Amino acid sequence: MFPWFSSCTRLELLLLIMCLLLAIGVIALIIVVSRKSQGQADIEDSKASGAYTGHIPPNIKLQDICLSKGCVNAASRLLTSIDPSVHPCDDFFDFACGNWNKMNVVPEDKHSYTTFSMLGDEIQVILK
Repeated sequence: MFPWFSSCTRLELLLLIMCLLLAIGVIALIIVVSRKSQGQADIEDSKASGAYTGHIPPNIKLQDICLSKGCVNAASRLLTSIDPSVHPCDDFFDFACGNWNKMNVVPEDKHSYTTFSMLGDEIQVILK
């Protein structure tokens, strides 16, 4: 195949193979590091914009989306609870519940206050 290949010693062949493997490893490492830094840059860009923009998969069809009154009401409650100024990778709790915590203060007579507690209070008012 290669005329110089047959004249190489075993040590030279071993060194050649090791150099090729090392070169392949360095190239793979460069690719991984560049992709990771690109992903980090994307996260930094979304942080700089001040809001987290979610990804909507392209394979979602309109008939797969629930548009009933109950679904829209639940989605509205979820969206008003989210604090979009917080990036979910930095503080997921504040991202998911930040606005809800700002709008709903824990009553003095309770040690915790959840959505279920709030609904229970609303039901008690309706039943009276």
